[in-house]
Amino acid sequence: MKEKIDLQEIMKRVLPKWLDKKDLKLEVRVVKPAVKVHILDKNGRILFWGMSICSPEDDWDISIGLALAIIRLKINANAYFKKQRKKNKQFIPKLGDVYFIPYMDEHTRKVFANKIVWTDSDLDYIRLSLGNVYRTEREARKAIRRNIFNGRHIVKESKKNG
Repeated sequence: MKEKIDLQEIMKRVLPKWLDKKDLKLEVRVVKPAVKVHILDKNGRILFWGMSICSPEDDWDISIGLALAIIRLKINANAYFKKQRKKNKQFIPKLGDVYFIPYMDEHTRKVFANKIVWTDSDLDYIRLSLGNVYRTEREARKAIRRNIFNGRHIVKESKKNG
């Protein structure tokens, strides 16, 4: 009895939740004794790959080959995203990590930083995409002061230019 392979489920498990997956395609190629798994972008370029080859001494089993290829795909994808995190220098929390968001009390005009736990929720990703996720309370407070300064500068320039 052959099991049906759910390619979308594989993509969900391999790629991070914050990655936009709608333009990505998963491709599985089986050429005995090898199994290759590719994640392609919308132009058909290979972004990540994993491969397994059956040893001549072993019995061919596609499910074992596919599992090994997917594990290797995940290792390659994780290495890529780890490099991207360092390259972007944007703090991207993992599940359960604490992060801070800037907050200013509109009545007292005091600057605060709210402490929040990353739960992989839509709201977490919205804050991340807006650039409002910080590793420390100090970074969050600095960011809101910088935003206030930039906002005042914009208002001042717009009044000056009419």
